[in-house]
Amino acid sequence: MRCRYAESGLYISANKRLSPCCSIFSHEDTIEFKNIEQTTDEYIRNFRTLNRQNLIQTHPVCKKQCIDVERQGFISQRLRGQSVISHNRKNQKGIKRLDISFSNTCNLDCVMCRPLYSSKWNNIAEKMPHSLQAGTGITSIKNKFMDYDTIDDIITKHGKTLESVVIKGGEVFYDKRAKYFLEKLADVNPDIKISITTNATVLDFDLIKKFKKINLTCSVDGIHEIYEYIRGYDFKIVDDNVERLKNMENVSLWIAVTVSYFNFHILPQTIKYFYQKGIKNVQVDSVREPWISPSLYPNKQFKRICKESPIRLKWKRQELPNNMYEVHEDYKKFWNEHRNMDWDTIDVSKY
Repeated sequence: MRCRYAESGLYISANKRLSPCCSIFSHEDTIEFKNIEQTTDEYIRNFRTLNRQNLIQTHPVCKKQCIDVERQGFISQRLRGQSVISHNRKNQKGIKRLDISFSNTCNLDCVMCRPLYSSKWNNIAEKMPHSLQAGTGITSIKNKFMDYDTIDDIITKHGKTLESVVIKGGEVFYDKRAKYFLEKLADVNPDIKISITTNATVLDFDLIKKFKKINLTCSVDGIHEIYEYIRGYDFKIVDDNVERLKNMENVSLWIAVTVSYFNFHILPQTIKYFYQKGIKNVQVDSVREPWISPSLYPNKQFKRICKESPIRLKWKRQELPNNMYEVHEDYKKFWNEHRNMDWDTIDVSKY
């Protein structure tokens, strides 16, 4: 059993932690990112040694994040690596797949996010009542940024030989460092397979055109007022941007819907909305935070929504701690005040 991420992948998170792939993200399972030369550190070498010996499944983190997932019948990151990373034993020391965030810089404060992925969220965390901070475990953090010299170093040493890059945020097109990296990369490797996760609010269309083929995943967690409650941004602007992307020949467009309590009830309508626009690439995932989990819905309603979804959902409703219902109500009250909207009175019958 082998893993191509362990062989030649690298993940650099928004809080500057490093691992072979984004499935290994817990702070205690990663190391601090300092420079691109760390691909030769003992930490990375241990993964690659196990992989060469066909023993990657014995690594406790890999077993939990991928091997156990495969045994449950799901597609793991290891299996995805077989299609997105070429195999070449002669180049095991290099990097073929780079999954990177340059900072947590973001222009939105989405209800299901947190400071690690959004700089704007630090203000939210500081405004939360202490009881809500305690119930959710959300606190402000020190924002971290990758310096431009490090970005130049990555481009100089690996820009021409990288096969694929995934860029996340924060928000990529709001982050000056991410855009700087993309401009440099387009100059040295315009044929690279590039994937970007974006909130589609401040797209740089001229920059997007510089790549021959680019995969853009737009995070759009609902439609109309529900979207605006969740993301705090004008849905029409995002909708128009998505429509423009749909007509660009070099763009492979995906819509990603992160499901929470706040949009689960309109999930079927949301998926159908994009289907009707001719966008069939829609992926659905669920939040892990119990205080905004779809499992807060009663079992009968939970099953009905899953059944009505155009995308087949084999989700099972999770049993949540009793106090999560109380935390959820406090959380909703906080966001109602912050958005100056009342989630309970949004009329979704017209959707």
